[in-house]
Amino acid sequence: MINLSLGGALKAEDARPLCEAIADARAAGALVVAAAGNGYGTDPYYPAACPDAVAVGSVTLSGASAPVRSPFSNAYPQVQLAAPGGAEPYSANAFNGGTLNGKAFPDAIFSTDWDYAKDQPRYAAEVGTSQATPQVAALAALLLSKGMTTGPADTLARLNATATDLGAKGRDDLFGFGMINAAAALSAPAVSNTWGLRLQHARGQSFQPALDPWAASRPSWATAATP
Repeated sequence: MINLSLGGALKAEDARPLCEAIADARAAGALVVAAAGNGYGTDPYYPAACPDAVAVGSVTLSGASAPVRSPFSNAYPQVQLAAPGGAEPYSANAFNGGTLNGKAFPDAIFSTDWDYAKDQPRYAAEVGTSQATPQVAALAALLLSKGMTTGPADTLARLNATATDLGAKGRDDLFGFGMINAAAALSAPAVSNTWGLRLQHARGQSFQPALDPWAASRPSWATAATP
């Protein structure tokens, strides 16, 4: 696994050496994931846009707690997957219910950082596709370490196949195949055995009606289904 939380809006020709290096890494058996970019637009960022890289976009939570594209996350045809990367720091949705030590915590990702004043490592809350990308790399590493996949091709195929589809049906420029789903990818057991219904729109609106006592009790003859 190679994680590249870096990149920029280069011309394809200028990015050729990067793409050649990634192609060599892929040929050697490595899966290379790279940040799609925080350019608030549709310009391809390299090395994420290289043919042999896996470009990762960022998602955040809407006010209705439905996953939506982070406003800074670049959208272009090479985007293949998405993962949580936080909210626009100055948006109304920067705080969406998360807490830390009893205080409101922004929709951000704890990341390793460096305290230059103390000259020592620390953790910091950061946002960006650079924070989303390592989550894809980590899930891919788990699949390989548990023997569920054996190489870059079947690992990527499983990540794509088990991703939660967002936005337009199927692959799209905003989310690729969707937001990674660790539980589905790892065939983890269900975290709940109760019924529920939730409808959500790609724009972030959601509706979750309360269930009556009969539905909530889940009759013994009922079979589990995934909506």
